[in-house]
Amino acid sequence: MPKFEMNEKVLYEVSTAANDHIQLSEVLVFTIVGIRRTSSSTHVEYLYDLSRDPPLPYHSGRIDFERIPEKSIEKLKEKE
Repeated sequence: MPKFEMNEKVLYEVSTAANDHIQLSEVLVFTIVGIRRTSSSTHVEYLYDLSRDPPLPYHSGRIDFERIPEKSIEKLKEKE
């Protein structure tokens, strides 16, 4: 079973190269808008599509990142 569900809010670290020597990264909140299952004879893996602009009624939204492995995503902790 997948660790995350559709429309669940998750954390994902986004990195970019500012120049040859500096890499910037930030952890952002995304919504899961797609779940894919891949398998082989030895294991099953789930890949996730993430969006900061998820679909809503009368709005198609967009996918920001596709096929992100489960190990790269963190569950968003609920505020207590």
